[in-house]
Amino acid sequence: MKRASGNTFRFIAILVVGVFNSVSASDLKVIDPLVPLRTLQDLESARDLESLFISVPRNGYGSAVMILSKMGNSRPPRIDMTELKCGDASLPAEVLTIRYAALPDRDEFLSFKALGLGSDKSVLDPYYDVLLDSPPAKAELLPVWLTVRIPADAKPGDYTCKLTVGTHAVKLTVSVSSWVCPDPDEWAAHVGVLMSPETLALHYNVELWSEPHWKLVEKEMKFAGGLGNDDLWVSVMPFNHLGQQNPWITFKTVDGSIVPDLRLLERYLKLYLKNVGQPDFLLLDVWNSNRYGRSRRGIRKSMDLIVDGRPRSLPLPGMKGADEVWPALMDQVRKLVVDMELPESVITLGCADDVRPGSDVNEYFKKHAPYAKWAVWTHGRGDPPAWRGVLKLNGLEVAHYEHLFCPSSGGTEKNGITGGWDLLFPEYGTARNLLPTYIRPMQYRQLPEGMCVNIKRAPLNMSRSSAGFTRLCMDFWRVKVPGDQGSRTAPLLLAYENEPWSIFYRNNTLSIIEPGPDGPVGTVRYEMLREGLQECEARIAIEKALVAGRLKGKAAERARKLLAVRLKYRENHGLFDGGHTGDVLGGKDHLWSIVPDWQKSAKDLFDVAGSLPE
Repeated sequence: MKRASGNTFRFIAILVVGVFNSVSASDLKVIDPLVPLRTLQDLESARDLESLFISVPRNGYGSAVMILSKMGNSRPPRIDMTELKCGDASLPAEVLTIRYAALPDRDEFLSFKALGLGSDKSVLDPYYDVLLDSPPAKAELLPVWLTVRIPADAKPGDYTCKLTVGTHAVKLTVSVSSWVCPDPDEWAAHVGVLMSPETLALHYNVELWSEPHWKLVEKEMKFAGGLGNDDLWVSVMPFNHLGQQNPWITFKTVDGSIVPDLRLLERYLKLYLKNVGQPDFLLLDVWNSNRYGRSRRGIRKSMDLIVDGRPRSLPLPGMKGADEVWPALMDQVRKLVVDMELPESVITLGCADDVRPGSDVNEYFKKHAPYAKWAVWTHGRGDPPAWRGVLKLNGLEVAHYEHLFCPSSGGTEKNGITGGWDLLFPEYGTARNLLPTYIRPMQYRQLPEGMCVNIKRAPLNMSRSSAGFTRLCMDFWRVKVPGDQGSRTAPLLLAYENEPWSIFYRNNTLSIIEPGPDGPVGTVRYEMLREGLQECEARIAIEKALVAGRLKGKAAERARKLLAVRLKYRENHGLFDGGHTGDVLGGKDHLWSIVPDWQKSAKDLFDVAGSLPE
């Protein structure tokens, strides 16, 4: 491990010329990072923790925050730190990153419906969330976010150091557990986020798919990689619900034949593999009930695809003339996937919904792409259970099943084991109505554990259990929508195609990263989500050991007690009801709770995971 030289790190270059150093103890406060900080009054009412504490696994991340108040036009102070020491072990300065939280420079909005009567509107008020490398020029409050990244080979133990903020000193303790968190691309919980490269191009005023745009796309991907994203949606249809006028797969005419053009997809996929990893699903949007089925003129037989840069009506799969388009598309996508050493099974057809493709479409794809299964989203009503790990719906063999419900265990599992990782056939849920953008940060931290649940309902229906989450939007910021008249701005999501997709995004966040000066930057919400995923992975490791009988006696008793307590609070003492939530936000039945001493609980969780026998 690289060691720092000297006794003191001059951490972070001097921020500005003429640094303001006269910070007194009354101007600095250490608060719980889960406290949403909106105003000076929020800071005054928050408890001063006096010292900074971070519990973190090896190969993981952890955060703490201290607030500088009454800054006005004063220059922020320099921050120095002594060496992080634990006995004769030390950690290099590079493990700690200092950023500054700012209020978002945009208006917040509801993504679907107005709040119902009795709603707590404060859940939508923006808080200090955008994490910047440099402090803003002016700020009433200056939240200083400290994020540590611990190497996998670090020695476990409590590392301490002294931070000097101007003339004031603050103690920092980083408790490193023995548990080694898996890399994000190895996480058991499913993570599905949606990225919008088109939004990046419009926000930063660069040409779509130009070299400056690709640099922004790579920054975007790094954030997806930090969460271990498993879903990669690839558009074939133009003007789709992801806000793409032109899809990532187009067609061109060569010697009179229509052939797929995969150059954009090929470059995107190479960059994705580098920054995110192998997707579990490469989801091709070759079907949706808005483009197929019946119209006022009868059964649709064609739809528009982009050929030679323009929309052109071409036969739907299964219709007369379809062989002119679809077999070559599926063959070329398969070849690209295999050439990149990915299994052909990642290719998934979608996306079906409560309305399913007919036998003609299904049989057509079985003939021309027998390796490809289907992606389906649904309310789940009447769907049969999987049989021996295989799910078939109306003749479709399904690989990716997502439902519109957030599971709730109701606190019925007294031993604390809630599963999700143990489903015979994995389902994935969405958190619609439960995650408006500026809901309190704990909701983001609890999302992974709350969406990884096996509630063991009767097998007459899909159980609304979940092995993770889907449809969480990464960066659908407000932009000027191409072709839209006037100066109105809107997110590209649903800009061109609303139905049936809007049902996913009712009062759900449309971004978990924010625009920075030179590209996307992290947020408090992103950090809480990432750290929540680590806790979810530790929980899963413990549950697997208990189910397998690898933990016995007092060790098993300790683990079960810890899990049961965490479940009790996460489910808000049995009050949380995910399900088919309505439009009223802020009620206890729509909010996960959290253990009062959550940092100690996280430390205990990591310690138990680190003590598991092989």
